[in-house]
Amino acid sequence: MHQIRKATPNDAHEAVRLLRDAADEILLFHTGSDTYEGAYPVLEQFYRLERGRYSYKNFLVCEDAGRVVGVLLSYGSQNPQEFDEPITAHLRARGLDTEVVTEARPGELYIDTCAVAPEYRGQKIGKSLFAAAHERAQEMGLGVLSLLVDCNKRRNHDIYQRWGFADGATIRFYGHEYQYMTKEV
Repeated sequence: MHQIRKATPNDAHEAVRLLRDAADEILLFHTGSDTYEGAYPVLEQFYRLERGRYSYKNFLVCEDAGRVVGVLLSYGSQNPQEFDEPITAHLRARGLDTEVVTEARPGELYIDTCAVAPEYRGQKIGKSLFAAAHERAQEMGLGVLSLLVDCNKRRNHDIYQRWGFADGATIRFYGHEYQYMTKEV
């Protein structure tokens, strides 16, 4: 039986590995790593923190038989310097570029990433995670869910449209074009 719940620091190992399919090379940039294997330990450190973009506090997880099989990372607009400080401090310590793009806008709960383990896809776990994010936005007093979808991932775009998201502007960052999409809560 699938259960959606708030994440805990103990979910770090499984949750971080699920991010790879959805977040692509942004994870490499945010960790200053050349490989995903190198990025995972850094992301696990970020995940266990009480604050920051990748903090467990910004995750919802879907659990099945004690295993994390789906994750959704979302957050409201924050002070970008404070919010991304764990990332920028890590990059600065490695002598790397510390500019991090902030996607969240005021009044919105930004859905950064949603990922489901391959063997669990097609079981409406993603849809359940989005429904839980909708509830989270309401609890936070935010009136809009927003996300960016890679323009090359047409299937994902079409799914979000079916779920009620509307197209906004096309945005380019980290070398890719993304469609900004919103849904009123």
